[in-house]
Amino acid sequence: MPKVPTYDTFQVAPQVNPDVRVAAPEFQDYGGVNAAKAGQAAISAGMAAARIGADIINDANAVRIDEALNKVNEAALALRYDKTDGFENIKGEAALNRKSGKPLAVEYKEKLEAAIKENSIFLGNDTQRKIFAIKANDLSTRFYAQANVHEVKQFTDYSLSVQEGSLKNAANAITLDPLNSENVKANVDKINQAIYNAGKLKGLSAEQITATQAEAMSGTHMNAVKALIDQENTDGALAYFKEYKKDFNGIQFAEAEKLLKQADVAKVAISAATQLWEANKPKTYNEPVDLFKMEEDARSMFANDPKKLAATISELRNRKSAFDSTQGEFNDANINTVGQFMRSNKSLVEIQGSVAFNALPGKAQLEITQAITDREYTMKQRGLAESDRLYTLKLRREHDVDRKFTLEERSRRQREVNGMAQYFELSNPDVLVGMKRDAVAALWPKIGEGNTANLLQRWESLQNKDNLITSRMDQEQFNAIAQQFDLKPYDSKKSTSEKAELGNLHNNINSKLEEAAKASRRPLTREEKETIMRTEMAKTVTIDGFFSNSTKPILQLSDKQKREDVIVPNADRSQIIQQMRLKYEQTKRPEFAPTEENVRFWYLINKSEAK
Repeated sequence: MPKVPTYDTFQVAPQVNPDVRVAAPEFQDYGGVNAAKAGQAAISAGMAAARIGADIINDANAVRIDEALNKVNEAALALRYDKTDGFENIKGEAALNRKSGKPLAVEYKEKLEAAIKENSIFLGNDTQRKIFAIKANDLSTRFYAQANVHEVKQFTDYSLSVQEGSLKNAANAITLDPLNSENVKANVDKINQAIYNAGKLKGLSAEQITATQAEAMSGTHMNAVKALIDQENTDGALAYFKEYKKDFNGIQFAEAEKLLKQADVAKVAISAATQLWEANKPKTYNEPVDLFKMEEDARSMFANDPKKLAATISELRNRKSAFDSTQGEFNDANINTVGQFMRSNKSLVEIQGSVAFNALPGKAQLEITQAITDREYTMKQRGLAESDRLYTLKLRREHDVDRKFTLEERSRRQREVNGMAQYFELSNPDVLVGMKRDAVAALWPKIGEGNTANLLQRWESLQNKDNLITSRMDQEQFNAIAQQFDLKPYDSKKSTSEKAELGNLHNNINSKLEEAAKASRRPLTREEKETIMRTEMAKTVTIDGFFSNSTKPILQLSDKQKREDVIVPNADRSQIIQQMRLKYEQTKRPEFAPTEENVRFWYLINKSEAK
């Protein structure tokens, strides 16, 4: 049977608990520990203070360095962009040939380095100087590179301008002497060389350079053909074209052919016109030009060539215009000479016997005779009373009774109207400024001495550009206001009488403007001129008409209308006559005699002076 094992003895010896020892606690020495910690804290504080001190020093260094660099940057900007001395504004040869003898980039780098050196002196320590030197060197390097780029560009631009100059000179040399084959060949080579050099500078391909050369040669040859045509050397132009036509491009080839054909037509036309003119021209001035006969002969010469016929007729007409212009100047000079005779009190008989008078055409002689006769009549009418601007009754009876309704008097008055109408048309500044002075001076037989003197004064003023502009504005302002008063300045169908009345109004208002400017001792403003124009145009009177009466501005009236046609209202008439009788009894002066003409005169005076 199995035997259950038994344990009679212990396999593990019994353990006895150890003796427990109880002792009083030991106290640590905190005084030493705290002293150690305090020492460590002091060391840390010292290190922090040292770091703060170092930061302060570094910040101070940075401020001084930045300040110095700012000044250097300012110097660099001035050296680059100054309007006078900045290298960016130094162009062409001035950038390449420096007075210093140094390249521009080197010269300006040295100037910047001088500024760097000047600013480094004021740095406080080696650290500042070391850091400043590093940063300033970077700035100087960039600055030198910028200056060098500018210098290279100026060299390229200058070189291109030299080549362009060579090209232009060579092209001009061909144009000036196109029939000299050696000259043409030599300058063709110069043109091609200049284009080649410029193309290399621009980096063009060989094909682009060749195309540019071909275009330049075509244009140069075209200009040579034009120059010869302008010199009227059609044969030379044709020969040149035949020699170099292979060098023309398609467009300029066609243009040259067209010009040569036109030149040939013009050459033939000039020759034919010269022949016809020499055979039929007037022998002296003021003989008629028989243009009809010349043109008929031209039609016979060129019956089958309409282009040459048209060119010949055009040339003949141009010659007639030139002859008429020269003839007009010749006549103007003689009319002005006769005017000098008249003003020096030569008699009509003496004037009519002068060379100047007899050199004039019959129409001009008649106009002068009538003008001198009218002048003598007017002066006789005025007589000694001219100083009072009134006519005496004796002279009035002596002449008006005999002449008032005669054909001669009507003719004289019509000439006055015609003259004033022409004056109105010529007073337009754009018309007047286009005339020659002698032509204006020679108008006196047609428009009268006073109006001629007025136009001469205005003509001389219009030679100044500013005065011309002002006069145009005055004219337009006058027309605009006159249109508002229904005076029809823009009506192209005005009668001669209407033009004359506008001429009177325009002339008299100009006088009012001049008087106001003199009184003010300064130019009038546009508003002041408008006020005067409106005020004067508003001063109107009633004029007796054949069928009906009309109202007109006083300044528009002719002398005849003032004397004979003004209707004086009854209320004004009674008052004026009463005052005139008192004055006449006191003075016995004829202008105060209660005649109808004097009543009109004083009525107009009162109306004109009314505000």
